[in-house]
Amino acid sequence: MEDSFGSIAAPYGRSCVVCVRAKCKCFYRTGQARCERCNRLNKECRPTDTKRRRLDSRKNDEISDDTPDDSSRTARLEEKLDQVLASLKPREGPITPASDASSASFSSHFSVANPPAEPGINRYSGELLVNYAEKGAAAASNGFPQEFGPPPFAAARADRVWKLAGLSVTEAEENLAEFRTRFSPWFPAIHLPPDMTAEQLRLHRPFLWLNIVLLASHSSVKQRSLGEVVRREIAQAMVMDSEKSLDLLLGLLVFMGWYHLHCQCDDGSVKLSLALLTQMALSLVFDLQLNRQELRLPVHQTLGVTTHKYAGLAYPRTKEAKRAAVGAFLLVSMLSFYLQRIDSLRWTPYFGDILRELKESPEWDGDTVLAHQVQLQLIVERAVAMSHYDAALGSEHTTLPSSAFVDIFHTQLEAAKNSIPAGVWAKEAVQLHYLINRINILDLAPLGAHAGTVDPARTKRRWSTYQTAKTWLDVFFTLSPTTYRGFSFTVTTQKVHFLGALIELATLDEPGWDKDLFRSHVDVVELLDRMTEKFAQAAPLLSTGSGDNTFSFFCKFFQAARASLVQRLNRVDGEPPVNELTAAADSTGFPGMFDLDFIDNELFWNFPTGQDVTI
Repeated sequence: MEDSFGSIAAPYGRSCVVCVRAKCKCFYRTGQARCERCNRLNKECRPTDTKRRRLDSRKNDEISDDTPDDSSRTARLEEKLDQVLASLKPREGPITPASDASSASFSSHFSVANPPAEPGINRYSGELLVNYAEKGAAAASNGFPQEFGPPPFAAARADRVWKLAGLSVTEAEENLAEFRTRFSPWFPAIHLPPDMTAEQLRLHRPFLWLNIVLLASHSSVKQRSLGEVVRREIAQAMVMDSEKSLDLLLGLLVFMGWYHLHCQCDDGSVKLSLALLTQMALSLVFDLQLNRQELRLPVHQTLGVTTHKYAGLAYPRTKEAKRAAVGAFLLVSMLSFYLQRIDSLRWTPYFGDILRELKESPEWDGDTVLAHQVQLQLIVERAVAMSHYDAALGSEHTTLPSSAFVDIFHTQLEAAKNSIPAGVWAKEAVQLHYLINRINILDLAPLGAHAGTVDPARTKRRWSTYQTAKTWLDVFFTLSPTTYRGFSFTVTTQKVHFLGALIELATLDEPGWDKDLFRSHVDVVELLDRMTEKFAQAAPLLSTGSGDNTFSFFCKFFQAARASLVQRLNRVDGEPPVNELTAAADSTGFPGMFDLDFIDNELFWNFPTGQDVTI
């Protein structure tokens, strides 16, 4: 470009040495050999070597094989490139040799699997790295939750739990089969393909495998012993090693889902750790980011504080992880309702997407069962939220009457029930879950008028409680005692809830409530005798060794409840003193049943047996 004074700017890369060193623009005058600056300073104007020529010579030097150092450097770079490509390639085949069909099924179950991770290192799947490279996102390997593949220290844990379990290969396969047929249908958040072997599960999900061995054991002594082992594994992995893996979450769901099988100690006491375990499960859901579809990646760290942003990509997850996410919501929501001291997992739109996927493309019957159970539980969560809102405002500001509260949520429950296919509704796990949600909504309804006045709405609610409890018990008594071992913890506590509700109705002194009419409809003492007989038939299914197993434990519980109820029904004037009720409980071998602090025992939440019997 030539200006009005006849000066021409030097082309890119053709400035003289003096102007380059001075970092000035180099201008040439027409007809002169030197640039303006060199002419003014009377210096030699020497052009610089071109960058293009220097790059070309360097490239030629690197391509040439004359220098052995360059050749070895190229070989090292190629070797590193091969290692990177190998680490990005998805792993193929099962952990242990198996048939081709089994290999394909097992590989698809853990679909986006990674190579085994080194201790303390998280790895991306190859698919994710490609996606992030295409989007131009910076993916820090230390910020990606390790959801797929074996967890850290998996090999060491697999060997350790194998020794602790003390099983033969045949026994391990039998335990796996029993979990599939007896336990999993009652809490279908964990699905194991029929062709997955116990060895494959032990190597890939060692903590989950250990919990399955605990459940399938026919010895209550071994169950309690393995329960201690599981607690130590949880403490070591989560507290000491800061492990965050899907294996831990699945194992925790199994451990909490059948909590009643291992929570007793040899001396008859109960491990009160369910609230703590629930919080650990929630922390794993958050750390693995299973409650959202988009992934948060750490992008900046200042003074130890990491900021995040959404990656903008759908985070690929397996069906196994999706079941674990909604299964955690279901279990924590039910435990939150009974414990009344923990918050449930917040519902997200992503959970709704998971439910639709489980309904539309189920891998087994349990997927549709789980989806409809979660759908029913979500209605109770809405009722809980409304009751908490009314409680915060105070009774004088409550705008929704008790009858309207019940009608609204029972209508939603009925609509959800009508949407359940007939084949799914035929399963007892779905029917029992629907009925417990009906009575939970009745429990959440506002009290309405003062207890000393007649309230037709409250009386109607009492009869609705009776009808729901009777229907639940009718379904329960159709089940064989051989199925009781598979009952999840929530199903086990439901029978205590319903029997407690009937005991309360049979002894309730309230204006407008005719307890004699109620007793003419149902004999609660006979129901307790029948329940005791059923659990006595189930008790031999577990060898006790020393102490009680869970079935004999409940036999004593129902006997104590019966002794208390008979005394109350036969009273002449007033309530018997609390020490008489306590003596009745102690005589049945269940000391402390009616102590005021028995409410802390998580086996018997919300057992409403009257004002003087708080369980």
